[in-house]
Amino acid sequence: MEKENKIVLFEEKKVRKLWHNNECWFVVNDVVQILTESVDPAAYMRQLKRRDPELAKGALQNVMLLAVKTDGVNKK
Repeated sequence: MEKENKIVLFEEKKVRKLWHNNECWFVVNDVVQILTESVDPAAYMRQLKRRDPELAKGALQNVMLLAVKTDGVNKK
């Protein structure tokens, strides 16, 4: 398996991936956008954390952030 950072397609939609510590990582916002068809996956995740008591406890606070190249300007 070739280990390169690139964009892959899932059902014709872009998902950014990269290799870190010999593991394949995917961009959460890309996955959330595809699975939920949300136009704003970051807002979707914030709303999900408000609705789910376990997520509200900070279950996602231990997520490692990695720099990922984008096609254009990052959305905030």
